[in-house]
Amino acid sequence: MCGCHRTRRERHQKPRRRSQGKSQSARRPSKEIKSTPPETLQRIAEAIASQGSAAYTTPSGPILDLLTKLAEEDDRASFSRAFILLARAAPANAAFVGGAVPAKISNFLIKHRGVKATALIKWTESNPDWTEELKNALRDPDLFVRVVENFASAIKHTKKPAPFQESGAGFLVTWISLYIECALGRLALPC
Repeated sequence: MCGCHRTRRERHQKPRRRSQGKSQSARRPSKEIKSTPPETLQRIAEAIASQGSAAYTTPSGPILDLLTKLAEEDDRASFSRAFILLARAAPANAAFVGGAVPAKISNFLIKHRGVKATALIKWTESNPDWTEELKNALRDPDLFVRVVENFASAIKHTKKPAPFQESGAGFLVTWISLYIECALGRLALPC
């Protein structure tokens, strides 16, 4: 309609917005919400609503506790979705919670994927960017599940070093430790 056919009042009013309040995309449930079981979604909502509870030593305690439980339940997709929803609801807490994820996943790998702690430590030393890769995958549930499984497989297939194949300072520390143990009589070797 051209401006000449509107009344004086209509010409001076601000144009109406198509939708009042939130945008169309903000009102639609996200993929994370649609694909999360209702009982898990309820647990996530309760944890997010409990942010700052005095029952925890950190404001993010409720969501950290939930992430631990989801890892224990081997529900890594919901683990990721819980983080995504937290990041949207409380963006200021997302970096802190994201920083705790590598430790939670390390525990998961040891308890649920049969990864030996020593192999995990050795693998993390030779893969220093693993925490960033893990945190980057956290916002995509399918990718997060794949990355965690790839880590488990890679750690299990890490070659164990042969005894005394260390070099440099590690080699020296090993020999000094053996010498001290022998000198103290804790080893049954001739010194």
